[in-house]
Amino acid sequence: MKKFFAVILSAALLFSLFGCGGKNAATETPAAEDAQESSAIVGQWKNDTYLPGTEFIYTFNDDGTGEYDAGGTLMKFTYEIDGENISILYDGNTAPFETTFQIDGDTLNVLDSLGNDTLYEKIK
Repeated sequence: MKKFFAVILSAALLFSLFGCGGKNAATETPAAEDAQESSAIVGQWKNDTYLPGTEFIYTFNDDGTGEYDAGGTLMKFTYEIDGENISILYDGNTAPFETTFQIDGDTLNVLDSLGNDTLYEKIK
């Protein structure tokens, strides 16, 4: 029960750090130059340092869908990329959260609304 609470708390913290977006994901269309960033993010990205002992894994598919595994709690989502901005809408939510990201080789750097970096390592 304690681990479950920690996972839920950490997921809530991640959502609050990334902040709420002001764009409507349903009306945004990725520009042609965003195709390279979109394909670069496809795959699985893992962070195991945010909450020691717990893995956070994002899986981005090439069709704009994905899944987030927060220590065993799975959440499906759709995403759109606009330059270095990503908008993620989790199933069951009405508003996406948006954040800035950068990819350098096998490292995905997600910048939250407070300016903190969260690094994910590409695993697939």
